[in-house]
Amino acid sequence: MKLKRLIAMAMTIVLLCLSCNIAVFAAEAKGRSPGMIHSGEIKPEGEVWKAKDGPHIVQYTFQVGGPTAPVLVIEAGAQVLFDSGAEIRVGWIGPGGLMVNGTPEAPVRFEANTSSVHPGYYWGISFWDDTIPGKAYIRNASIQSAGSSGSADMGAITLGHHSKPTTCVELTNVEIKDSMFYGLRIHQDSKLAYNSSNVSVTGTVTREGEGGYPIGTDLPGSNALPVGGTFKNNYRNAVQLIGYLEPIKQNFLWRNLGIPYYVYDRSIEVGGPNNPVFTIEPGVVALFGPNQWLQVGYHGRGSIVADARLEQNLIEGFKPVGDGSALEKPPADTKPADNGAASQNPGEDARVPYPGSTQNETPAGAANPSGSGL
Repeated sequence: MKLKRLIAMAMTIVLLCLSCNIAVFAAEAKGRSPGMIHSGEIKPEGEVWKAKDGPHIVQYTFQVGGPTAPVLVIEAGAQVLFDSGAEIRVGWIGPGGLMVNGTPEAPVRFEANTSSVHPGYYWGISFWDDTIPGKAYIRNASIQSAGSSGSADMGAITLGHHSKPTTCVELTNVEIKDSMFYGLRIHQDSKLAYNSSNVSVTGTVTREGEGGYPIGTDLPGSNALPVGGTFKNNYRNAVQLIGYLEPIKQNFLWRNLGIPYYVYDRSIEVGGPNNPVFTIEPGVVALFGPNQWLQVGYHGRGSIVADARLEQNLIEGFKPVGDGSALEKPPADTKPADNGAASQNPGEDARVPYPGSTQNETPAGAANPSGSGL
């Protein structure tokens, strides 16, 4: 009898403990949001994705647009997870907007919904023809492992693709990491809003020899790209200018981003009825592919302004030596003298390696204007 009582008491204790654990687990599950699934089209009145309701899981293509011009607002601190091949597409099926309101203390995170993360797991965020001006921005956010694995026309963030330019998208304090093909891809006449700043792109990879650049853009998209960001450990650390390169017909600016502009397969023409001025900031490095050139005044009047003191054109403290065919780093306590070379063309001396590139050596095209190493 005593043995039976002991066994019964032990079973009672075990059951009590199990019920306590079940209660604890239930309480934990009740206090933690299971997340929200988003697929198909946004509600006609728009949506607000709150941090407390996350993670927000995007399946397939989530369309932001329609006859009511809906806007998707994403709160600070929200986490947005994407299934394989998923994307947020703004302004495709009608007017729509995307307002990402991250803060430095609580950024918005766009990430892959998997533990097996790799570049190009999901397509990312794209802004199309009917994106609403003033209601299209991403502030204080990171986007990781995006970019279509099957199309080099896409990046983690993509602007425009049709005849109507998308020129109203602001990116401020945005970090793009581990993308397939491009971190930022800009099409045709599209470009970022002028008040964009601090866009950083790292870890962009190539596939079958395509892409691998932090930024890929048609010529208009290279106008006044935002400064303040960093570009490191991309397959090629440069702005790749590809595709549509119509003549520059309005005033135009290449800012010094710290990485070269590489004119891949088209020449650049400057000129037109508005007498455009193409301004190139001090320190900018421009690389041209085989048989490409920069031509001013052929299609109408135009001008180019590319003027800087010699030391402003130096990259990472290197200076030309001898006949200018080699580079040498000066002693720490010296700097190049102003010898009146302000108006001279540094020529081959401005061709430098790609700082932070995943390549161990400079591509052949960086050292030879007729090369094709890029």
